[in-house]
Amino acid sequence: MRFVMIGAVLALLTACGGADTSATTSTPPTTTTTIDEDAGSTGSVEPPPTAPNVDLGTLPEWFVDEDAAPDDLIEVIGSELNAGYIGSMAVEWPTGGLGCSDGGYDLQVITPGFVIFYEGADGLIRVHASESGNWKECDLGRPLQGVPTVTS
Repeated sequence: MRFVMIGAVLALLTACGGADTSATTSTPPTTTTTIDEDAGSTGSVEPPPTAPNVDLGTLPEWFVDEDAAPDDLIEVIGSELNAGYIGSMAVEWPTGGLGCSDGGYDLQVITPGFVIFYEGADGLIRVHASESGNWKECDLGRPLQGVPTVTS
């Protein structure tokens, strides 16, 4: 009887042991471009029709105006900053700090969002925003923290 029990246990373990229990998913490959955070603004840029008074030579070379940010987010931020919209592009921030951390702890997760430029009374304003609507005004003289990935 003991040998029958051992045989049954071994048969059960052998039948279950060969199964692959790991789940696999495949995601389609995406094309991404990395922004060089040290890129300066040495080139000339054609001004968009929405902001003819801005010296767009101060925009970073990596900025490509895609008008990617949702209109409601653009309007909310613009009214709070009392500034006119210039342009926006889609990015993926490397952390929840949106590339402009205030020195605290940031959620370590890739955060889809936008770089948005406005024209304020004192000149150009750079805003970093998430798709969920969180945003930060980021000092133009301060380099980006982390390198956001441009989504396309």
